[in-house]
Amino acid sequence: MTNHIINSTKEIKQKIENMVNIGDFGNAMQFINSYKTVMIDDPEIYSIESIAYYQKGDIANAVLALKKGLIADHTGFDNLYNMGIILYQQNFLGAAKKFLQLSRVSKYRNEVLKLIEDTLHKIEIAIQEGQSQKQYEEQHDFIIHLLEEMEKGEEKYLPFNIDLSAIRARKLPVEIGNYVNTAHNKKEILLYLEQIEAMYNSLSDAESKSLLVKLLAYKLLGNLKIELPRNKPEFWGNRQLARECICSVETIRTNYLDWELNLS
Repeated sequence: MTNHIINSTKEIKQKIENMVNIGDFGNAMQFINSYKTVMIDDPEIYSIESIAYYQKGDIANAVLALKKGLIADHTGFDNLYNMGIILYQQNFLGAAKKFLQLSRVSKYRNEVLKLIEDTLHKIEIAIQEGQSQKQYEEQHDFIIHLLEEMEKGEEKYLPFNIDLSAIRARKLPVEIGNYVNTAHNKKEILLYLEQIEAMYNSLSDAESKSLLVKLLAYKLLGNLKIELPRNKPEFWGNRQLARECICSVETIRTNYLDWELNLS
């Protein structure tokens, strides 16, 4: 973005924050929704939105806004920290602990590090005393699972985590780079986050949930960071075996104009 656009977005967000601070939630939410139609992947707008909902007493939507903020930027300190604090206040101690731990290692952490450590200490005591609402903790499993998968991915570098044969078949140059349109994918996931989370929660086995999370992490971070489960020697070997089984002289006759198609 140009400096002019950056400055304009800062001014708009400052105005929205001022509305929230004086309790003008109606106008603030109108501006937030309008802003998101243009800048849906700005993590700061979700932080402001969560504060507005929180001050209105709407905890569910405050948490949803923070989840979207973490899709926009999974390392964003404000959204990680605020999520941890809200869940701590709601007695979701296990989930609160994980978000605060992630905020502690965030590259944007600041002078509140001691406060994080103190809160984590209180959480540990409360968990040992059995104060957590364990039966409701699973409603936050999806976003935690996804954040942890992306955190692991950030430590990796996978230069050839791509389908080389498909790229060569399209006569494209094989280069070390990201072949995934992560910016577009992020916007799509933000649009349908609630439906995606519902799908995750409807899956009955851990393997299916893990696969869904890996696919989402792949879409968000790209092929340089996330290795999909099928990127294994056995899969590529079977692909090659299947290719060798093709016989170019075999044909199949169709019902359409009695055409005969080559199977190669």
